[in-house]
Amino acid sequence: MDKVYDKAVKTVALIGKPRSVEIAEPLVALCDCLRERGIRVLLEAGTAETAPEASGHAGAVVTYDTLCAEADVAIVV
Repeated sequence: MDKVYDKAVKTVALIGKPRSVEIAEPLVALCDCLRERGIRVLLEAGTAETAPEASGHAGAVVTYDTLCAEADVAIVV
C-alpha cells in the first residue's frame, strides 16, 4: 500500500462551524480522545468563543496563524 502521509500526527487543530453551539459536546469528546493519545490539541479562537466548554479540554486556544504554523492536521466540525 502506498503511503500518502507518513509523518506522525503530534498536533491537531480543531475548528468549529461559526455560531454553532451544538458543536461543544463533540469538540470536548474529540479533545479528550486526542489528548488521551498524547496528541496536542489546538482550538481555534473563534471556535472557543462559540463553544467555551471545549476550551478547558484543548491544549491551547489559538489564532489561525498559529494553527497554520503548528498543526499537522486540522479537523473541522
